[in-house]
Amino acid sequence: MHYRSPSHIARRIAKITTLLTQGHDTALSVRLKGEVDPADNLRISSRDMTSINMNATFEALLVEQDLTYDADAGQGKSGNNITIEYIDFIAAVAALATLDITADIILTSAVAGAARNTDDLTLQIIPAAANPTDTILAVWTGDANNIVLTITPNDGTNNGATPVDLTTAELVEYINTGDVAAKSGQVSETDVSGLRNDQTAAGGDATVLVDSGEGDGVVATFSAGANAIGDAGNEVVTVNDNAITVRMEDGVSDADEIKAAIDAFGAAAALVDVTVSGTGTTAQNVITPTNLAGGEDRVVFNSPDDSPGSETFTIDKDNILIINRLRTKKYLLDLSSVTRVTIT
Repeated sequence: MHYRSPSHIARRIAKITTLLTQGHDTALSVRLKGEVDPADNLRISSRDMTSINMNATFEALLVEQDLTYDADAGQGKSGNNITIEYIDFIAAVAALATLDITADIILTSAVAGAARNTDDLTLQIIPAAANPTDTILAVWTGDANNIVLTITPNDGTNNGATPVDLTTAELVEYINTGDVAAKSGQVSETDVSGLRNDQTAAGGDATVLVDSGEGDGVVATFSAGANAIGDAGNEVVTVNDNAITVRMEDGVSDADEIKAAIDAFGAAAALVDVTVSGTGTTAQNVITPTNLAGGEDRVVFNSPDDSPGSETFTIDKDNILIINRLRTKKYLLDLSSVTRVTIT
């Protein structure tokens, strides 16, 4: 039976919606007249010269963990060539410095990153003095950018004429622990700003630190520190042709952070629209390059004999519209202007 009035059409479309909601398949037949307009939108004219409009292309799609990637409008089948890849971040690298002595002491910044590059640590050895009892004095001055460590050996005056000195290996132990096991409690430290904890040390040997000799006036300059690349909240996006790569922190970077990084990178945003389809605060994991899928170019629609007549649109319970055995998304069909339909 045919329905011509808009109210009848509305009821028929409502019936289709109801059938789909209830999980049934249904079909819509439209009486056609005239030729297909192959312009931006597919247009199929009915006998009353009204039309059904369909989107010209069907865009590729990828659901990856908590994000959905849609190829930008108009890409059609070429959108299937777009790939999404997540690779793990590059950790920060701590800056290093070298005290150039007989057996070098290598200093490593306690905090990784580039912030300490060009910072200095200067070692000063002053003449042995009448320190209290058997102590060696270690005084830290300056600031985090220019540290000065001054060592004063003990001349024995207050220690029964027994001098106490410090080897370069013992200096390494002291920098790392604040003490020297073989001389426990004998290193008297003054470190108001906590500068000793800004670095660790390795190396040294049995050579004794001496004023105007071993270690005195040696300056170590920090370098080669590097900041992390792609850590959580600082994700980095690159695009090579149709390949989108997100450097992110595996298991830490969340969906919201990855979406924000892609949206902010023009070349990536020109390829895909990103939506949070899961939970934005859920951490995401690395993935190998994965293609979007389902993109189709403009549908060329003709009646079976390329002449005016009837065509049947089958809509199944999964909201899939089948036209001449081509499957596409049902929501791309606009029935608002149809004036002649048959529901079976």
